Amino acid sequence: MNGWFVSGLSVLVMAAIGCGPGVDSVVVPPRPKVNLPDTPSLVLPEVVAKHPDGTWTVAGIRAEGLEGRWESPVEVRGVVLDRKVCPMKRRRNQDPCVIAPHLTLGVSLSDPSEALLITGTNAQIHALPEMGVVCVVGAHQQWSEDHFFVDSRGLIQLPVPEDPEAPMVLQACGAVPN
Repeated sequence: MNGWFVSGLSVLVMAAIGCGPGVDSVVVPPRPKVNLPDTPSLVLPEVVAKHPDGTWTVAGIRAEGLEGRWESPVEVRGVVLDRKVCPMKRRRNQDPCVIAPHLTLGVSLSDPSEALLITGTNAQIHALPEMGVVCVVGAHQQWSEDHFFVDSRGLIQLPVPEDPEAPMVLQACGAVPN
C-alpha cells in the first residue's frame, strides 16, 4: 500500500509541475544573424603547360597529368626545391645508406605547392644541381623503378644506366629560361 501511495503522489506532483501557464506564453527566440564570407571564385587559374621551347612546366605536367602517355619520355624544367642523396664515397664499415635518391622540382621557390618528384640512381641525382633551374629528361611514370616512390599524378624516372655508379652526363633540353 505504501508503494501505491508514493506512485500516486509522484503522478500528482508531475502533473502539477507539467501543467504550468498556457501555450500562449511560449517565447520564440529571434533568428540568429549569419555573417558568412563572400562566395569564393571557383574558376581555376590558367596554367602554362609548356615553355616556349616545348619543355613541360611542373604545373603543366601536374595539371594535364599526361593521361594515356605513361612511360613516355618527357622534358621537364623547374626549380630545385629539395635533393636527397647518399654520400658518393662511404667508409668501409659505414652503415648502408637508406635514402632513396630523389630530387623535387617546383614551379618556384616561393610556391612549393606543385612539386614533381625526379627519381634515379644516386649518381644521377648527384649530377643534378642542388639549387637553381634544372631540366631533366625521363619517363613519366606513376612509380619509381625501385617502387619506393608512388604518385598517382606521376613522377619522372631518369633512364636507368647500364652502370648505376657511372657519372651521369646531363642532357640539355630546350632553352634555359631567364
